[in-house]
Amino acid sequence: MQGYQQMIQPLYTKSIHCVTSQRAHPSDTKISVNMLGMITVRLAKVSDAKSLFDWRNDPNIRAASEQTKPLIWEDHIRWLTHTLQSDTQHVFIGEQNGVPIGVVRFSVEHDQALVSLALAPAAQGKGFGKSLLALGIAQIGSMPIRARIRSDNVASRNCFAACGFVETSRDKGFCCYNYIRLTFEEIVPKDDHINALYEALKLRKHAISHINLPSFEDHKEFIKKHPYRSWNFVFAATECIGNFYLNSDNSIGVNLLPGYDHMLPVLLKQILHDYDPLPEIKSKRSAGFVLHVPIGDHERRAQMNANGHMPLQITYTLEKGQV
Repeated sequence: MQGYQQMIQPLYTKSIHCVTSQRAHPSDTKISVNMLGMITVRLAKVSDAKSLFDWRNDPNIRAASEQTKPLIWEDHIRWLTHTLQSDTQHVFIGEQNGVPIGVVRFSVEHDQALVSLALAPAAQGKGFGKSLLALGIAQIGSMPIRARIRSDNVASRNCFAACGFVETSRDKGFCCYNYIRLTFEEIVPKDDHINALYEALKLRKHAISHINLPSFEDHKEFIKKHPYRSWNFVFAATECIGNFYLNSDNSIGVNLLPGYDHMLPVLLKQILHDYDPLPEIKSKRSAGFVLHVPIGDHERRAQMNANGHMPLQITYTLEKGQV
């Protein structure tokens, strides 16, 4: 992974093509984003009161919060009732295979959101934080998002950084972060891009277009042909996290670097905002976008199934002598 990022990193240090869509209304969308188990998000309900109360009163969670005093049940119920009825408070419960594992909350004020994240004690240290935070970002829309994290909470700071948050200042023992929306950089047939994409091919766990890694020369010639409608590197802040392409048949291919699968829902939402599908051609091109997923990529297939996307087909290779 380092070879890929070191090759690209010096080229792209500025924001390019940030999303500017109007804020979407949060939904109950469920998307799997973790190999350790099905991670989904849904809007919080009154029946979540006990879980939220227990999590918030956990000593470790209180120590990482701005308000460190234990909650009183009656005050908590009043807060939750008000929050669930508010247009400026959006609380999402994360679940693993239907079991609540944490909460991500967005408090909206002056057209920006302050995000906070808490995991159930039993769910901590398992990599769920990045998945839950990314799902929350995908739900909340395009408004600016900021966060305040205790400076000594290294795990939380790393989690937010992995989802595209950048530290902007420090205030009374807290680090202040702003979310930098994913940026895209068009891929063109020049040496730096060609080399970087070849490094990405080496890192790919699952492939659609090839079984064996193509030679570097074949790879180079392929890129020079401008094979796709659009082909872009993807950046979270200044770090390259992968690439995606759009085909003229409205199909999409996504290749995220190892460690960034949790950003898939954020990336797909941004692609759908930034690009429109080409007009439908009956029996040749679908009316909307479709996503290519390798048959062996069970995690991504689970992601799409959990989000309610309909699988269309399975494609097989055919060779002479096999039929």
